[in-house]
Amino acid sequence: MANPVKERLARQLPVVGVIDPTGSGAVADIMGIAGFDFIMFDMEHGAFGEETLAGLVRRAQAAGTTPLARVWDNHRKLVLRALDTGCLGVMVPQIESGAEALAAAQAFKYYPDGTRSLARSTQAARWGAGGTREYVAGANRDALVILQIETKAGLERTAEIVATPGVDCIFIGPSDLSQDLGHPGDHDHPEVLEAFRAITRASLDAGKAVGTIANSAAEVARWYAEGHRFFLAGTTGIILEAAAGLATAMRRAAG
Repeated sequence: MANPVKERLARQLPVVGVIDPTGSGAVADIMGIAGFDFIMFDMEHGAFGEETLAGLVRRAQAAGTTPLARVWDNHRKLVLRALDTGCLGVMVPQIESGAEALAAAQAFKYYPDGTRSLARSTQAARWGAGGTREYVAGANRDALVILQIETKAGLERTAEIVATPGVDCIFIGPSDLSQDLGHPGDHDHPEVLEAFRAITRASLDAGKAVGTIANSAAEVARWYAEGHRFFLAGTTGIILEAAAGLATAMRRAAG
């Protein structure tokens, strides 16, 4: 069950991926074929559930990309369901304290590392094939724990969040963070940028990987220089920008 995304982050190497709210297997195929390291299925803002997610995981695996998911709340059963479908990592939104971070991190791991409920009759466990000990050890090793800091409360408690054992990556959510700081959508506002940099510094000092939204090569370069290694673009933006550009070009060519 190796997780190449987690392995690269542990070596401080960059990973590039997409987040997709559409629930479309075709989009998962295309993004994998395009060469992204991972696809994160967005269950927080997407209108689909675990039944759809299970099929999307298979499509991602077939296309050669690592399946991840973002759940809609910090609840151990939501993390459990995403992992049981075969996702190799989960992003948990709006973490605001060390206690919340610890509860989230423990939801990813089986005993003795956490509180994840053990079942072998799942897609993640290959429906019970193989030994339980081997499966548990592999699942605990490979599950990628990504926590989002995206509120003022989370910003104020960054130090205790990033110090939480078992957390692999801190993801800074620019939209909600800018909104909670009173500058909705203004990711370049000085207060928002300072918050970004404060979270980044604290995360790196604690030995955690850091990531954020990066919808262009320029944004990747900008945050890579400051220590980020986990980069996420939106599938809907990719499709819309490409389609709009092509539609305009076709009309111009047709006079």
